[in-house]
Amino acid sequence: MADDTTFTITSSFDDRKYPDKWEKAMDRALPTIGLFVQGEAMVRAPVGKYPKGSGRVGGRLRGSLTYATSRAQNRTRNPALPTDAVKRPYSKEEVWVGTNVEYAPYVEYGTKRMKKQPYLRPAMDENGDRILELYQREVHREMG
Repeated sequence: MADDTTFTITSSFDDRKYPDKWEKAMDRALPTIGLFVQGEAMVRAPVGKYPKGSGRVGGRLRGSLTYATSRAQNRTRNPALPTDAVKRPYSKEEVWVGTNVEYAPYVEYGTKRMKKQPYLRPAMDENGDRILELYQREVHREMG
């Protein structure tokens, strides 16, 4: 996953005051956001088209998109291949969405010979308000 593909939500909530509630709120919010961004990226991910009868099938990139938190196992379906799943973040306050498919950065950012076909960055950039809304909703459900 590219290092510069991030979206940060900063909270002013003092999690030391109600640590158990905060943990539960993050257990709800992070997977909700991860699943949402994963779905948005899947809609945008290009699928290779191959001639009929070639034996090749497109869709590995789209099928490999996953999300992960350090709090819970990925609750989405298995990626296209076990090695495609995104690694778990180190921080308890993060959710990572992406893929480990080796050609994913070339599709997202392009090359000299291939135009870029962004799918992950737009999934976050075009949905910042919705992501924030999901975060607030899930935190409010738990914190009251």
